[in-house]
Parts: sequence; structure tokens; C-alpha cells
Amino acid sequence: MYTPDFTHAMELYKTNYVNYLTAKDETLKSAYKIAYTNAENWIQAYLNQTQKNIATKSQDIDKFVQEYSTANPDMVKLKSEFKQIRTQGPKLEDQYIQIKRVNEEPIPKPDPYSYYMKGGIVLGLLGIIGVVSMF
Repeated sequence: MYTPDFTHAMELYKTNYVNYLTAKDETLKSAYKIAYTNAENWIQAYLNQTQKNIATKSQDIDKFVQEYSTANPDMVKLKSEFKQIRTQGPKLEDQYIQIKRVNEEPIPKPDPYSYYMKGGIVLGLLGIIGVVSMF
């Protein structure tokens, strides 16, 4: 996270470093070098402190999680069950949707004329077989 102080220090460092590189006068060059060095030191100290804060907070979080897991084994069990539900849930939902579609689709009513057609074809084939078998 960049604070206004950090951003300001970065700008000071950049400006003084560029001025140091472009200065012709040795007195100015020395002043710019001191200025950018001070800004660089402040930035490094800020980053070191931020890293220490992050490490401390990370340790505190790990400690809390460990204590919480020890004190609440039921919550750990629920967490593992929740992970299982998260992985299997979509599969079960897909199966449910497929079954629901099958059950909700209307059953097509047979066309009574199709039975007559099928019966006629069967009788016709039987007649042809009977005629062929006589010869």
C-alpha cells in the first residue's frame, strides 16, 4: 500500500537523482546526491518496516488459525465438508437439471394412425412372405 509519504519520497528520489545526473556544478551535485540518498534511505526504511508488519500480521493470522482449528474441530470438519460440497455441488446440480428436464418433458401421445400403418405393413409383409413361401 502506497501512502502519500511514500509517493512523495519516490518523487523526491527521482527528481533529485535526475538533477544529480544532469548538474554541472559540483556543489549542486553534492546537494542533490545527499537529497536522493536521504530519500532512498527513507524509502528503504519504510519498505523494511512494511515487511516486518506483514510478517508479524502473517504470524498472527497463522497463530489464530491454528488456535481456532484446535479449539473448534467441528469447524475444521465443516470446512472440509464445505470443500467437498463445492467440488461435487455443480455435478449434482447438472444431474438434477437433466433429471428434471426428463421428468418435465411431456410424454408424446402416440398417433392412432401410426398403429394402423404399422399393422398394415406387418400384414402386407406377412402376405408377401406367405405368397413367396407357396412357390
